[in-house]
Amino acid sequence: MNPDTQLRKTPADRLSHLINECADVIFNIVLVMMYKADEEGVILKVNPSLQFRSVRLLGSLVCASLSEA
Repeated sequence: MNPDTQLRKTPADRLSHLINECADVIFNIVLVMMYKADEEGVILKVNPSLQFRSVRLLGSLVCASLSEA
């Protein structure tokens, strides 16, 4: 990021950007099922640690991937 652009951001904007970067790192390395879904519960993104299983989950409903405990 351009240093001049960074200086124009408010502290809240910089903190929000840092939180989003950290969330992306955690999302990509955690070895448990993590996903992002839309308002209807359709899975849009699955963390890469699930490897081949993620292809089957994309586009499905969150509730369809949950199991009873």
